[in-house]
Amino acid sequence: MIGHSMGETACAFADELMTEEQTMLAIYWRARCVLNGNPPPGCMASVGMYY
Repeated sequence: MIGHSMGETACAFADELMTEEQTMLAIYWRARCVLNGNPPPGCMASVGMYY
């Protein structure tokens, strides 16, 4: 497990629900959104994903 925020991504990769490329892209875009979004302290985003 990578950590609380990345735990679901790490578990999806470990369970072979996501490929290595999909996992890296998800981590990359999440980081870009956090860095460029300038969210207020303590906020959280929720995104529904289906496979």
